[in-house]
Amino acid sequence: MLEALVIGLDRNYRGTELEDQLREHGIPIHRVQGVMVDELPGGLDSYVDQAAARVLQRRELTKGEVGCALAHRAAWAALAASGSLFSLVFEDDARLVGKPINDEIMEALQTSHPTIVVLDAYSDYTVISSRQDALARTVFKTLVPPPGAWAYGLNRAAAEVLLEDGRRVSSVTDWPARVAHKIDFYTVYPQLARVDDGVQSTLEETRHLQELGSAESSTSRVIRLAQSIGHIRWVKHWHVYGAYRVYLHHELRRLVINRSSRARGKRWDQSNQRSPLTF
Repeated sequence: MLEALVIGLDRNYRGTELEDQLREHGIPIHRVQGVMVDELPGGLDSYVDQAAARVLQRRELTKGEVGCALAHRAAWAALAASGSLFSLVFEDDARLVGKPINDEIMEALQTSHPTIVVLDAYSDYTVISSRQDALARTVFKTLVPPPGAWAYGLNRAAAEVLLEDGRRVSSVTDWPARVAHKIDFYTVYPQLARVDDGVQSTLEETRHLQELGSAESSTSRVIRLAQSIGHIRWVKHWHVYGAYRVYLHHELRRLVINRSSRARGKRWDQSNQRSPLTF
């Protein structure tokens, strides 16, 4: 049976409206407890690999990001342990703007291959192939993982891949860099969910401050990109990537596709800034 896994903290639960929306579509709900890292035994350092994060994310992760990643791991574990082939996963500040499941989404998820269908994403980093037929379709395969983990569907095979690494958190939830290359990612358009701007985020403000504090200068960015292309970063940090395929996917494939598509500025619908890019 299809189930929605909704992640949230009991003390500050924001998902009542989302739950009402899901019930209107006849989708049962299972709450997944959010994670406060300060309340875990051992503290932050027991759950995060900041040295790897500085390589993969180019900055250290916040407590909120680590807690968020651990909560998503709990959702993946719930699916992996269930008898379901796939589930929907929502953070509790997500809101539906359309029916969250349709025949195309179900067809994409009903496979033995690890698959994730993102219901909403940051459009400037969501890229599909221009060779895909956009007529009478709502689900499109992406060329790189679309960043956005607040509303998505995944199958049990994807949950098992996402959990297989088992190491401390080193990437933001969307998506663990060491295993993302093993998963087929899809996006929907038009989007079927959004983040409720009317509720207080438990993550974005501190993430934004962290990103501002660790922002690269133009010179540093050029040097890093040159080192990536020249494989110097692979030589220096191979132990972080773990496999050359991870390095190619995380440092080179995403670099070329994201930068090229944004430079071209080619969206499916030029009048709609939520429309994904093509490449």
